[in-house]
Amino acid sequence: MKTLFRNDWITFALGITLSLGGVISIISSEGGLESGLPMLARKQLLFLMVAIVLYVIFSFINYKHYAKLTLGIYGFAIIILAAVLITGAVRGGSERWILVGSYQIQPSEHAKLLMILVLARFFTRLKGHFNDISVFLLSCGALLPVLILIALEPDLGTAIIFMLIFLLMSFVSPISWKIPVTFVLMGILLVPAAFPLMKDYQKDRILSFVNPASDPLGKGYQSNQSKIAIGSGGFSGKGLFKGTQNKLDFIPSQSTDFIFSIVGEEGGFVLSSFIVLLYLFMFLRLGSIAARALDPYGSMIIWGICAMIFMQAFVNIGMTIGIMPVTGIPLPFMSSGVNSLIVNFISLGLANSVYKYSNFPEEKKSEFVRLR
Repeated sequence: MKTLFRNDWITFALGITLSLGGVISIISSEGGLESGLPMLARKQLLFLMVAIVLYVIFSFINYKHYAKLTLGIYGFAIIILAAVLITGAVRGGSERWILVGSYQIQPSEHAKLLMILVLARFFTRLKGHFNDISVFLLSCGALLPVLILIALEPDLGTAIIFMLIFLLMSFVSPISWKIPVTFVLMGILLVPAAFPLMKDYQKDRILSFVNPASDPLGKGYQSNQSKIAIGSGGFSGKGLFKGTQNKLDFIPSQSTDFIFSIVGEEGGFVLSSFIVLLYLFMFLRLGSIAARALDPYGSMIIWGICAMIFMQAFVNIGMTIGIMPVTGIPLPFMSSGVNSLIVNFISLGLANSVYKYSNFPEEKKSEFVRLR
């Protein structure tokens, strides 16, 4: 009974705070409250409530049950990603969505969480049967079909996030840290060889990142406008709903990929730093729970969730300030979009389930004291 009432309210509060900040930014991107609450903000609030319900449901499901369903979870991830290539809807030159009525389901968002469960099981279960390099290669083999399916959409940004999740999980897994580090170094050396295989628009994004001034009104437009908006916010910002760059539609994808530009313009350095600190605090909080959890499987699940949320935040914020290439990676909890919001809250629900049902060192100590 004690377990049922144990909750990690800190990460939940951080998720709610970031989500409400995202709703406010979405309102600003839609012109403010002069004509009432914008439709996009209403939709985001509605699905925030749905996401909270899903958070509660997944919090109360014992995460250990998923270990028995690993092969089914993996198969489901493959099926939904393959379905995109067969029946998916094309938007912005990419085939990433499946239409269900008026809603668009993005399987790659859901596949991130599904693969975290799969990889957590691989790293913890295989370690007892194979040596370190075999565990790493088998886990790579499980991830490879997923990466291929995502690359075929094409969605290079999401594929990179998958690899970053895999690398962080392998680094904190029971296998030797030298193996993922060697893999990263080899990957860096192979980057030039991968460039000719990219799509033209992917090459353009990388070239405009390296030299934004080469085509400021074309390939470098998004990045330049985002940096102008954030820079114009100065130290304290222009004030709530007073941003000119987003109201005049100078910022592209301002409610989704570039929502942090609105934060920077209207809240300045102060609010931007506060948002970054919230993400960092969430990472440290989840990392602390993962490090203390005595069940390796539960610990690996949380590390995967840490990687997913933090890496997406890093890549998204990085592209808005010009230190990362432009990708279609949403800002967790804040960007408008049903798929990302729901997956992030389900992820926190899974992390809370580990917090509920896993044992921690202090509990073991108290049990020893009672036995004495």
